[in-house]
Amino acid sequence: MLFKKNFVIFVLAAVLSTTTAIPVSTGTREISANEEERVGRSLVVDMKRHGDSQERGRALSTRRHGDSQERGDSRVRLATHTETAGSEGIVVLASLFASMAIAKSEVTVAPVLLLDVTETAKNVEEVTVVFVLLLADTETVGNEEKVAPALLPVSTETAKSEVTVVPVSLFDVMETAKNVEEVKVVLVLLLADTETAGSEETVAPVLLLDVTVTVKSAEEVTVVLVLLLADMETVGSEVTVAPLDLDDGSADVHLARLRGWGFNMLRFPITWEALEHEGPGNYDYEFMDYTVRVLRKCKEYGFKVYIDPHQDTWSRFSGGSGAPFWTLAACGINPRNITSTQAAIIHSEYPIPSATTPASLPAMVWSTNYGRLLSQTIFTLFFAGRDFAPKCIIDGKNIQDYLQEHYIEAMGQMADRIRDAGDLLEECVIGWDSMNEPFEGFCGWEDLNANPTKQGSTLKKGSSPTPAQSFRLGMGTAQTVDNWNFGTFGPSKNGSVTIDPNGDKIWADPDIEDTDGIHPRWGWQRDSGWKLGTCIWAQHGVWDLETGDILRPDYFRYLPKARKPIDGRVLSEEEELSSPNTPVVEFVEHYWRSHWRLFAIRIRASHPEAIMFIQPPVFAAPPPIEETGVDGLNGRCAFAGHYYDGLTLITRHWNWFNADALGVIRGRYSSPIQAVKIGERAIRKSLQEQLGILKSDTLTLGPYPTIIGEIGTPFDMDDKRSYGWTDDGKYRGDYSRQERALDASLNGADGPNAINYTIWTYCPDSTHQWGDGWNMEDLSLWSADDIGLTGRTPTIGDLLKQQGDEASMYGMGRDDSQAVLLRKKVEASQGRIFRQPSAADSSALSLATLGPLEVWSEITSRWKENPFDFLTDGARAVKAFARPWPTKVVGKPSNIQFDIASTSFKLTVLVRSEDKLNEEGIDDKDLATEVYVPLVHFAHPRLLPSRENEQTPSEDDTLDGGEVRIAPSPSEISTSTTPTITNASVGWEGLTEQPDVLDIEVTVSAGRWSVQGQTIKWWYEVPQVGEVDREYTMEIRRTGGAIKTNESLNYESWFEQLCPDLCPESCCVM
Repeated sequence: MLFKKNFVIFVLAAVLSTTTAIPVSTGTREISANEEERVGRSLVVDMKRHGDSQERGRALSTRRHGDSQERGDSRVRLATHTETAGSEGIVVLASLFASMAIAKSEVTVAPVLLLDVTETAKNVEEVTVVFVLLLADTETVGNEEKVAPALLPVSTETAKSEVTVVPVSLFDVMETAKNVEEVKVVLVLLLADTETAGSEETVAPVLLLDVTVTVKSAEEVTVVLVLLLADMETVGSEVTVAPLDLDDGSADVHLARLRGWGFNMLRFPITWEALEHEGPGNYDYEFMDYTVRVLRKCKEYGFKVYIDPHQDTWSRFSGGSGAPFWTLAACGINPRNITSTQAAIIHSEYPIPSATTPASLPAMVWSTNYGRLLSQTIFTLFFAGRDFAPKCIIDGKNIQDYLQEHYIEAMGQMADRIRDAGDLLEECVIGWDSMNEPFEGFCGWEDLNANPTKQGSTLKKGSSPTPAQSFRLGMGTAQTVDNWNFGTFGPSKNGSVTIDPNGDKIWADPDIEDTDGIHPRWGWQRDSGWKLGTCIWAQHGVWDLETGDILRPDYFRYLPKARKPIDGRVLSEEEELSSPNTPVVEFVEHYWRSHWRLFAIRIRASHPEAIMFIQPPVFAAPPPIEETGVDGLNGRCAFAGHYYDGLTLITRHWNWFNADALGVIRGRYSSPIQAVKIGERAIRKSLQEQLGILKSDTLTLGPYPTIIGEIGTPFDMDDKRSYGWTDDGKYRGDYSRQERALDASLNGADGPNAINYTIWTYCPDSTHQWGDGWNMEDLSLWSADDIGLTGRTPTIGDLLKQQGDEASMYGMGRDDSQAVLLRKKVEASQGRIFRQPSAADSSALSLATLGPLEVWSEITSRWKENPFDFLTDGARAVKAFARPWPTKVVGKPSNIQFDIASTSFKLTVLVRSEDKLNEEGIDDKDLATEVYVPLVHFAHPRLLPSRENEQTPSEDDTLDGGEVRIAPSPSEISTSTTPTITNASVGWEGLTEQPDVLDIEVTVSAGRWSVQGQTIKWWYEVPQVGEVDREYTMEIRRTGGAIKTNESLNYESWFEQLCPDLCPESCCVM
């Protein structure tokens, strides 16, 4: 991270079941493979996702202002000018194309683009003023400065030496005092704070929006924050933000909720940047230790975890997440010109840096970065630099080896820290991904003059340059490129658009390194054969800089080192390219697999029993991998491909038709029109078939389990209809469409597939306005903004009104999204500033961010009284994802059926003689198949709203028993300034053994069963050797019928209702 420990929790809910192919062992004790430890549902905790550059759409790295992009250099070297006259004042404006001049006590401020940093004077005789607004007009009249508002009108009032700050949603205007004896004030962003100490500057980084701490007299120096991704200088300190508070009980609340929903495994994303942001080989061990603390907290709740080294389009500095900033410099990239060359779409700079409207970023347009120059180039260098960029040598190594070695060792250091914790391996952490959604880059590209015409995994939306056009754009030459629209019926070309970089180049200026190629900040030495300032593909003869012509259009199609001579004669370049003996690039086989092997070797050096979750590029089948050896599977593997309903994800609408996208990509149809599916039943069947294809891909690896590594649905459908943003709020809190969409996807994993899945995502700081806080994605299963909308708890705003304290907190209910000033204490510890996050940082991560302790106590007390309320309040489409699920199976689940409308569940289990438990390998001699039964669907009537149960649950009816402690009673509220709650009991977790939690009827074809909390245990006979296989079934229904909610489901579309006879099973256009 650019900021020390600036991270956000992202949670990914998932379902995992290990199969009989994986023996689970601890020491010398082996658990029989016959007991499928279905390490079921999971979530993901992303320690660094905040740092993904588009946090709330307001991030623009000030690193991009300076020529050197050095960490800690907050001064601006691009079109910034500061003049001082006398000692009346000093002003530093650290943004693009801005200048300030101070003459005596008169201040003139030029308009700026977006983000600024401040530099304070080192003595109290100089007064610091910062201007951080978007395209604001400034007029100077005499000695009085007037600033016009930019976008949203708000005022900051100055009264002599005291200041009153009025919060706003996004942008603010400042009003300065009439003379320098009165302190100038700036309100920058939303809900964060900065404190000053004496005359030294202390800057706290923020996730989204900040305010300044103003001084009460000219004897104090005014200090203002930066913004997300801004370079900053602190005096003798570095900054750390730890948004997941492990001490105040808020982490327990989130983990208890997820456990109560039935999830039992976490997919835990960690970015490379989080581990090695300070520079090559400089690891952040404090972050690693904090991660260990979080993992221990997950362990307390019985979660298993597998680590996800996460990335999207390479880095947060290139429109996604993942790699550290210095990797761009290592690849010769100039990040200041990414947007102007359209080498990537960056949220904070969308559509252009001079007129940003980040909230208007189109859905999923960030993923088009995989079709743009930066991602295409860097992923090619990372996976195949030795073959396609042999001139790119740094520190005596090819850039491929340099990047891969640093990436793998950074993750290896994290694995070492987990191992050294002593109590996490196998007890909690069970395995690793190798890289989230790896990308091919240019590898295998057929013709650089054209984009592929067949359907692929890269989205076509907006401008779509060919590689040839991207090369020219990268060197500053204007290009007219195709423009695409993605509508109801998929992508379609809708004309062209001209992109003019105005001479800006994506390639770094040679002056960033000295004459010997040594970088003054990062320390590497670049080989003299690698020239900065020039496209590396031109340097390798792929295209001509003078003419712009592509010289080798199929340069990336073939394996260069595999080309063979004819008749003992060395081939010319032309013969080389046309030789039939030259193999075509197969990215997964030739490049991905070799990286995976190196990664697996390093991880297993720390974690010998690690399960390796195999994840090649999206929709790609895995390659064969050796079973034994230091780089083999060794019986510890799962295939973890990703799947989303692409049409719903991109259009943000649940349609009455869809298409078999995976079938099209795999060549199942001669024409894409054949893949169209009409009607909800047809769509559900198609999704199940597509996930079945991914399950069959696993067989390439061997008899291993399948987990769909990511699956989910957007919740901001139909212009945020469910948030009350349309139709005069008529559909506020109605997530029925999202429920249908998510149920259709998860039903695809059920049926005969019976496979595991990981739902993306659970974000404790999700908001209606900014979604997940990353590139306008909005897939979180829970949002604090939905408290009181999807459950019975009053909204936070209503509770505040009851207490007459509306303006004292950040409202997270539907009517209370206004921002107010929250001030937190900055604590110094071991030379670092540990800043508790503001509500904008993590509105749901800390109890303090919910506002007055009395409000928090009211909410959690209501949750404590009723677990049904706790599990439904703030949840979105909860009936779709809180599903019955076999968490342990003696045998093999052969079919899983669950119907939300009727609340009926059926599990079919195939049991063979080899499934008999090995009693020598287990401690529990009475193991049974265990099925999680969600309270959300099968709650006892006493837990339900009054319309189903007229009696209000009495104190005696609540699940107390001394162990249900998810919140304090009023008498238990701490008098400390830091709110705390009693940790949620591990005994609760939605798995309590208290009676009368569920209202169920259970029917089994054989055996016996019992209910323990939300778990049914089922015992049955296993065939003896020589006996035929047996099939058993279990059916579960709610005695009182399906629980009625506002989100009534109707799985028939208007088309199916009109013509039911035409769509008995499925309907497709042929």
